[in-house]
Amino acid sequence: MPVTDTAVIEPKTNRVRVAVTAPDPISREGVLSQMRRLPEVELCENSGPATVALLVEDTLDEAALARLRRTVRGEGARAVLVTGAVRDVMYGLTTRLHLRNRAHVVAYALREGYI
Repeated sequence: MPVTDTAVIEPKTNRVRVAVTAPDPISREGVLSQMRRLPEVELCENSGPATVALLVEDTLDEAALARLRRTVRGEGARAVLVTGAVRDVMYGLTTRLHLRNRAHVVAYALREGYI
């Protein structure tokens, strides 16, 4: 019987390198935990340039716009600005789940395995 070589062809994955910045560690970790689930995203924790810079801001003020400009000019990455969404999600969670504050939301999320 002739022996034939069979090659396994794996699909080429084009992962997008994403760097996440946020004003506080709770917001940053919440976004990172969601992004880690996406196979097409490669998170740039501290190494190498990112293709996309995701900036999470509480409000769209002059300081947030300055950080956005600095990111685009300095890193040359495409920037995505997310404002208010984290605050709205946290408010929704505290209300719906009858939690007291952000720390309570984080403790709940850790206990339930969300982050």
